[in-house]
Amino acid sequence: KGSPDVIIAILDTGVDYNHPDLAANIWTNPGEIPNNGIDDDHNGYVDDYYGWNFGYDNNNNMDDYGHGTMCAGIAAAVGDNGLGVAGVAYNCRIMDVKIANSAGYSYDSMFAPAVIYAANMHANIISTSFFGDDVTPALRAAIDYAFAHGTLPIAAAANEGNILPYYPAAYDNCVAAAATEGNDARAGYSCYGSWVDVAAPGSGITSTTWGGGYGSGSGTSFACPHTAGVAGLINSQFPTATPGYVRWRLEHFSDPVPDSTLGNYVDYGRINAFKSVTYPLDSQGYKLPSLRYVSPGQAAPGTQIVIAGHSLTTAIQPPMRPGGGPLRTQLLPDPWVLVGGVRANVVSFRDGFIVADVPAGLPLGATTVQVRTGFGYSNTLGFVVLSAGSHGIHAATDTNLYAGLQDTYNELYADDGVTLNAYVTPSNGYCAVCLKLAREGSDLVIRYKRTYSGEAQDFAEYVSLYNFGVSYPYGVWDTVASATVTVGTTKTDTWVIPGGASKYLSYENAVFIRIAGTGDARPISIDQLAVGTQ
Repeated sequence: KGSPDVIIAILDTGVDYNHPDLAANIWTNPGEIPNNGIDDDHNGYVDDYYGWNFGYDNNNNMDDYGHGTMCAGIAAAVGDNGLGVAGVAYNCRIMDVKIANSAGYSYDSMFAPAVIYAANMHANIISTSFFGDDVTPALRAAIDYAFAHGTLPIAAAANEGNILPYYPAAYDNCVAAAATEGNDARAGYSCYGSWVDVAAPGSGITSTTWGGGYGSGSGTSFACPHTAGVAGLINSQFPTATPGYVRWRLEHFSDPVPDSTLGNYVDYGRINAFKSVTYPLDSQGYKLPSLRYVSPGQAAPGTQIVIAGHSLTTAIQPPMRPGGGPLRTQLLPDPWVLVGGVRANVVSFRDGFIVADVPAGLPLGATTVQVRTGFGYSNTLGFVVLSAGSHGIHAATDTNLYAGLQDTYNELYADDGVTLNAYVTPSNGYCAVCLKLAREGSDLVIRYKRTYSGEAQDFAEYVSLYNFGVSYPYGVWDTVASATVTVGTTKTDTWVIPGGASKYLSYENAVFIRIAGTGDARPISIDQLAVGTQ
């Protein structure tokens, strides 16, 4: 049923906190005296008794659009009260955090601080049914902040019916929820792919509506609060659970949902509330390991690589668990990392990430990376062994729709003539590519190889990095390099930014790059775009 000690923050168009089927479960700020005009708890928000309206920066966060009230009812409408509907976690509380204007639109300036607010006010779960198609430094950093501070973000996977990633759902520290029909098939409108973590009911869902009524709707918007509700049940069952542990149970105890056309259209499966809160850890909740990327994609023996994926351990006791006791009991003492078929030393590991050393004695050139757990072998990823002392180049973790970078991590470091095609415009960078560094050094190094085509005239190009040093997660784009490019030629540059690493890194060592140019939009073909530290 859920616990009133568990708080699900609904980041949406607001919530009708007077609705008779929601009012008893609405969170109120215990440190705030309502309507006295004073910031009693000194959190920077005056009279945020019911939460805050980040759309208009005031404490009037009543729903004025309707979407948020439906999401709130799915997650945690009051149960056993003889009214309307019951939420998935119907004894949990609902934190109302409004992130949209009256037209239903949200922007980073509303969204990012709302995520941090929910985390700082000790929400256990964030449910947000908003999505966009670009990577934004502030929102991604806010998602990382929430996860690091004890809050699990969950987001709708979007209703575009394609395989392209949407955000914030596709960020590493956010659970992406696709939508199913009643027969567990993927809803036709739902986005899908390996970047989507779980699926949940999203079609023909009845819930609360603003003004005290009830209605039905469809979308990944409604799969998201279903998923958040199950996460709330897990948090209620395991009160000391970390976000990683809640996510682990949510994902690993889901039911696979094969699709005859698409295969497994989500990484794990359709959520299963019963299994998630009751199954012992040694039950059938495990999957074969699956790899997403290795970073850097080229590295020398004796250096370290980061391997990302899922099911990378065979833990009976999962690696991010509440309480005491041994960290893990495994069928193997560690996951095996095989680089070119040679077992590598594992420095650290958890379900989603492994840090390993590149073994000595490997032949130079192209090879593969693979992970073995007690349940079998993963897929293989391409990898290049460099000579000793060479500088590793780091692959992307999150990418941007307009840059055409989906599932093409290799092309950010492979100097092979296979290119990514995008455009440079005078007003905006064609993308804000997000690269994750394996470790931090004092200096940043950018390598950039590209070819320009189009009209026969030269123009200036600018490379910028997002500086988080202003007011985290907000920052500014710093232009760190520029070049004059002759159309029809290929140009390669390496730039070193001395002592500049720390201010350009997010909580999780992510760095954002933006490319812009003067004049009209210009076609650009990128063969390398990489960042490292030295």
